[in-house]
Amino acid sequence: MLNEKREIDGTLYIFDKIIPSNSVQGRMVKEIIAPNAVLIEEEAIYRCPNLKKITAKNLQKIGENIVEECPSLVEVEAPLLEQQHIHFMGSLFIDLDKRKILNVGNFEPRFVRVLNEELSKGEHLEIIEKQDGSRVLKLDENEILKEKNGKIRGICLPTALKLPSHALYDNDFVEELVLLSATNIDHNAIYKASALKKVVGSKVQHIRFSNFTRCPQLIETILPELISVEDGCFCYNDKFSNFSFDKLESVEKNCFCFLPKVGVFSLKNAVAIGESSLQYNENMRVVLLPELEELERGLLYKCGVEYLYAPKIKERAVRIKYLKNAKQLIKKKDVLLPEYKGRVKE
Repeated sequence: MLNEKREIDGTLYIFDKIIPSNSVQGRMVKEIIAPNAVLIEEEAIYRCPNLKKITAKNLQKIGENIVEECPSLVEVEAPLLEQQHIHFMGSLFIDLDKRKILNVGNFEPRFVRVLNEELSKGEHLEIIEKQDGSRVLKLDENEILKEKNGKIRGICLPTALKLPSHALYDNDFVEELVLLSATNIDHNAIYKASALKKVVGSKVQHIRFSNFTRCPQLIETILPELISVEDGCFCYNDKFSNFSFDKLESVEKNCFCFLPKVGVFSLKNAVAIGESSLQYNENMRVVLLPELEELERGLLYKCGVEYLYAPKIKERAVRIKYLKNAKQLIKKKDVLLPEYKGRVKE
């Protein structure tokens, strides 16, 4: 019988041998059991927010882009697929022999294309089980993906030159991102990444607008080659405290705002910082900007700054008028206090 389905207590039973395209969309089921299915066609299972498990013990073939927008799915039991070296890992079906991800899963399509480009450049792809219960997708010597409890927790891009826009937009499971070759991060690539704790970008030089903002778990960013940052980056991060941007020269407006854990803010080489950056940092007591040439409007608005080192700024009394404790700062001489020697060049 075609299209034979029964839903019992949140479990959808499908008895057909072929699950056709667009046949399971928007269902609120928690599990799908398909004992006879040998084929799941392209886009057959789509936008099922509560779906946690698929059991299809006779499944031999899948079309591309199945289980898209199924954020709760963490397990697929399909032993015949695994015999063909097609494994389900953190929302992604991965063909180890072809070195290809077969679906988008819980990621943005452009980001999956970047991942596939990485996989195509390697020679040997395998999944390794680790003692801590995690699984790692290893390409040659690089651990590309790390999965734990059914979610991708870590990502490494060895050769990609750009992190595409919306790569981790509104992402709630990736905890660590490593970029070994990328020099650019496109707009909104890392935005509202609620689980992200650490980012390493050893060659990143430019970050486009709206990145590293509203990432409440973000603590550390290692970006030693960073030169420029566009609007609205590094804001509203409750735990962000560990960063060093020694080569950063240009910061556009509305960056580094609402960072309650930052007490000392230092940019050794920043010549320009856009207006309203650094605002609303009530716990920021020290700002060290030895190369800054102009204090833009609202730069330190509603900050708790007690000591500002910015010797190259002219007409400080005029430019600093937007700072609530301007009188104290105007009286200060531009002499680097001993406790901050080594943080900036004099």
